[in-house]
Amino acid sequence: MPQLHMENTDDNLDRHNLPVLWEVLKCLVTPATIAESAESDGLLEAFSFNLQKAITLLGYSGIEEIPRQGRTLECGTDLIWNYVESVMFVVLQLKNKIQEEDISVSQRKSVRSSLQFVVSMGVLPNIMPRIISRTTNPAITRLLEEHPSTVMQKYERLCVVVKFFLCCCDSSCFRSLVISNSAHELLAALFQLSFGPVKKPDAEITSPNNNFIMTTEIWSRIEKDQTHFRSVLSRFVMETYQPKIMLELMILQGYKKDHSPPLWLKKSISSILTSCLIQPGGIASLIQATFDSAPDSGADWIKTDVLARIVTSPSNHYDKIATQLLKLIEKADESGSNDMNIIIVACIKQLFEKDAALCQNMIIGPLLLPLGQIHTPDIGGKEDGILLKEEEIESLIKVVHKCFASSGSNVSNVNLPATIILPHTFFFYKLFCKVNGSVSLLCRYIEDILYRVLCDRTQKDLEKILKCLLLEENQQDMYLLPPGVDFIFGANGGVSLSKVTETSRNLLSSAVENSGDSLMSFLDKKNDCELSLSVFEVLLKMMVQIGMKPSSSHSTTLGTMEDTLASLMLASEKHLGIVRLLAALVENPNVRQKLCDNPGPILAFIVNLFETLAPESASRFDDDDLECIFVSFMILNVILDSCGEDTNWSLFTKLLCPVSVIRDNTKNDELKRLASRVFTIISTSGAISDNNLHQQQSKKTSCEEALHDACDPLLPVRGHALLQLARLLQKRDKETLDKKNAVLCLFKENLSNSDSYIYLAAINGMVAFAAFEPEEAVHSLTKEYISISKAGDSSRDAELRMKVGEILVKLVRELGPVASKYRNELLNAFLVGAKDVDHLMRASSLSNLGEVCQILGFRVGPILQELLVCVQSTLHFDKALEPRRASIMVVTQLLRGLDASSFSVLQEAALQLYRCLKKVYCEDEDDIVRLHAQLALEELGKLAEDIIFPKISMEKKIHILP
Repeated sequence: MPQLHMENTDDNLDRHNLPVLWEVLKCLVTPATIAESAESDGLLEAFSFNLQKAITLLGYSGIEEIPRQGRTLECGTDLIWNYVESVMFVVLQLKNKIQEEDISVSQRKSVRSSLQFVVSMGVLPNIMPRIISRTTNPAITRLLEEHPSTVMQKYERLCVVVKFFLCCCDSSCFRSLVISNSAHELLAALFQLSFGPVKKPDAEITSPNNNFIMTTEIWSRIEKDQTHFRSVLSRFVMETYQPKIMLELMILQGYKKDHSPPLWLKKSISSILTSCLIQPGGIASLIQATFDSAPDSGADWIKTDVLARIVTSPSNHYDKIATQLLKLIEKADESGSNDMNIIIVACIKQLFEKDAALCQNMIIGPLLLPLGQIHTPDIGGKEDGILLKEEEIESLIKVVHKCFASSGSNVSNVNLPATIILPHTFFFYKLFCKVNGSVSLLCRYIEDILYRVLCDRTQKDLEKILKCLLLEENQQDMYLLPPGVDFIFGANGGVSLSKVTETSRNLLSSAVENSGDSLMSFLDKKNDCELSLSVFEVLLKMMVQIGMKPSSSHSTTLGTMEDTLASLMLASEKHLGIVRLLAALVENPNVRQKLCDNPGPILAFIVNLFETLAPESASRFDDDDLECIFVSFMILNVILDSCGEDTNWSLFTKLLCPVSVIRDNTKNDELKRLASRVFTIISTSGAISDNNLHQQQSKKTSCEEALHDACDPLLPVRGHALLQLARLLQKRDKETLDKKNAVLCLFKENLSNSDSYIYLAAINGMVAFAAFEPEEAVHSLTKEYISISKAGDSSRDAELRMKVGEILVKLVRELGPVASKYRNELLNAFLVGAKDVDHLMRASSLSNLGEVCQILGFRVGPILQELLVCVQSTLHFDKALEPRRASIMVVTQLLRGLDASSFSVLQEAALQLYRCLKKVYCEDEDDIVRLHAQLALEELGKLAEDIIFPKISMEKKIHILP
């Protein structure tokens, strides 16, 4: 094997100083100018000119004096190789003399250029075909063809150049330049010297220009060299930055489509690449190498799939691969590169497809370990009753989201099968029910996970899921939460799973109904047509299985009467929960279209339901029965409204008998009306329907229709009519204004209605009426406000009573300056409310009082003293914080409504007001009250400052005399 050596090394190191070496290197790598090479007309002459100049600068008389890196007899001599030898000599001299900090940018550029010369003229001409895609410069190739080298000369030269590069790598400064610029060619040369095919000594290898016969001596030497270079290659690969090495290995192996290397090279690279992969951090290096070559590799499914296949190719080392993948997915940061997560999950999926058992045990099992711990027998021994802490749940959800619910159409195939987490669906759903509508960061993750599970399932699995989620029934291969365990919000803003104390059953709420509401919220957010249809069909099937009506026959032999009642109530809850879900889904446009396209199954279901619910005693339906029947009629109305001329009415004939029984026997007016409508449409095959009635009613004006509907027995219709009349008043409808007395009577009459929907509609109507009859509107609304505030009227809840106050303030804003005419009525009404027994009502009244005072300003008038007395009394004697805060705000808003010219209305009350505010600011314990007092003092100070220091107008008026 050729050895790197330099003759008279010590003398040379002393003879050549750094400036001379840098100048020689620059001369060798800089093309000769026309002036300097006037006699040169080709590349060969340019090389000869630069080489002779470098020899002169070095102080030698000829090329033979320059120390050689390889043996001359073995490597041969020609101009190109002499040039390469000279460059290597100078670079090695520099390498032994300089330190990293001594190299400037221009010097680095010279070294980089010199390395490229060595690669172009010392490596590429001596590499076997198809090992690398890069070729020698055509001009240099022509020079080499004129002076061809023998096979052994090429081998010797390649060995010398490889040794040169490895020697340069001993210096940290030169190593970085070699790795960044020549790593690809160096690796190719090392693979050729380590694994290149060598024929037996009796074989004959023929080169293009020379005949070469393999001898036993040469063959033994090459075998020995291969052993040495393999160890060198292995050490070089392990000591170099792994992402860079792996990228170069993949390129050599044919990572790019335009390169097809020989089979022996592929096998040898595969072996080295496998050894790199199974090392700790090997997979991470490979992924990083891919990103270094193409930052968007994760978004390219083909590249991701190829990379995943490379990672999972070493089948004998799946355990080491799985260990690395587990660490990567656990440490992957969600805020980092999403493409990195995609590639990791793709590798896990490939491993799962090749060895599902190992992947389950070494990756998926540890990832889902917290879910398994919930169902362990020693769960009760957890400290403080906390099964899963906030951090554990957050980490679990993020990891599951990465593996099973990655979003994006380009990477949907990368996700692991959702059937893996299907048994734990109840856990994720209960967590969704807890965080739904909150500001928790887990909301989006949970929604994506549930959506993936519900989409990647069979119809049979969906039935199991819904029974588990809605009815909390034990299903095969499905896990429920242990008894007495629930999610609670933690102190750090997250959610923890803890043991909770058993509470008595709330007869006014239904767990099934709450679960159904959460499911509807989820379906509305996702707005998936196919998923909603599937859920609707499964719910119908579940309804048939329950038997259309909860059973009332329960044995009390083994249980108490309380257990029996609880069982009956639970059965009723399940039944009603499904019915309400069906009713909500019917409103979905996609489900409606499905029902209209194929109404047969749902009609058979409704017929069965009507016949089951005691048709001969329809007048004695309980609330549950009425709920079911109303939902059924709602579905029937949806179907009938979409019927056209081509409708097959024979499908509806079986409904006539049960519908007529319900119509004739029920005492519920609304149900009777619905049954009559359905019976009429079916019996006349759609000839008479609400569409005909609507055409007749369409001839009525909007005012007439609203007045007619205002007397309708159905509450929603009456409420809508009152709102419609208010809109007509706001639009100045001529007919409505002509009938304003009748409209006013309707509004005043409904002010006494106990239903909040009708009541507030009437209140808003009075506000709209104030534009024409402000006195009547103000008088009616203030009277109503005083009546509900005087003694804490229990017939109205606090929220509704405060709503009336807000509407009064809205009325004052719309009246503007005109409101001063009714100041006594308005202020008196809110002063009465300030004495309400409910502290929230008192605070609301005072807040409204402040708004009115700000609008009225100086027009508050003589009632000002009474206002200040009310405020001071509240501040000193009210024990609730809310009224005290509101009272201080009244002063601030009153002062904001005044200006310097009207400040005199306060008169002697100003000093008393200042002392009161100052005392509150200095002594009150509540920070918010003191803050409001400070704001009021600032407003008072501004008014006083405007009076004492009035603004001087810098204007000069010029009058033009006629």
